[in-house]
Amino acid sequence: MISFKTMWEDALGLITREEIDDIEIVEKYTDGFVVKHSEGNCFVNKNDFIDVWCNILYFNEMSKNQIFNGSRESFKYVYAVMKNLPYIKDNADVIRLVE
Repeated sequence: MISFKTMWEDALGLITREEIDDIEIVEKYTDGFVVKHSEGNCFVNKNDFIDVWCNILYFNEMSKNQIFNGSRESFKYVYAVMKNLPYIKDNADVIRLVE
């Protein structure tokens, strides 16, 4: 099992090295970042990553429907980062934890 701390450090590394192409990150903080989108800005924080990561660890996957059509807009930006991690597999309908 990959700990949240490991995933968070890996995600921050991707963000710091500006390896995320799908989103426009306009500001970076130690506990999150700000993404520019068509309706303004969205702050994505560590708690957003915790919520997605707990779901993935418990079910070994998370549906893209939950990510893109759920109540939290920040989840799609978490997805944009997490899909670049080597232990996450991005399938058509779900993202999965690679074992």
